[in-house]
Amino acid sequence: MLLPLKIYQPLQLMKRDIQRKKRKREQINEQESFVSRAVFHIVNVVKLVGKYEFIDLSDEKNIFLAINKAINLIAKVVEKESKSRGSVYTHDKFFKEIKTNDIIRDYVNKTYENHSLKKV
Repeated sequence: MLLPLKIYQPLQLMKRDIQRKKRKREQINEQESFVSRAVFHIVNVVKLVGKYEFIDLSDEKNIFLAINKAINLIAKVVEKESKSRGSVYTHDKFFKEIKTNDIIRDYVNKTYENHSLKKV
């Protein structure tokens, strides 16, 4: 039961840091701009990464590894959605849509399934 909280806590710290940078009008990169909107999606993808890569998420070091992998996977979804939606795309809107969780989960599942097929 504590696992989601252990994943959530470092993400919440990242989110606060990003929000602080925004308030101070400091430069933030593209990944930072969506991470603050996608915390719960990242938690879900971390669990998928752990499952697919057999990562023991009870180890804090592994949580950070899985978080980075999850952010990179979601970044690819964001890039794809941003290109397909054009000027109407915003991180805020995308991460609030009901279908976003399915879009991200499907992308992650297909990525790992295709990767495992290549190994065979």
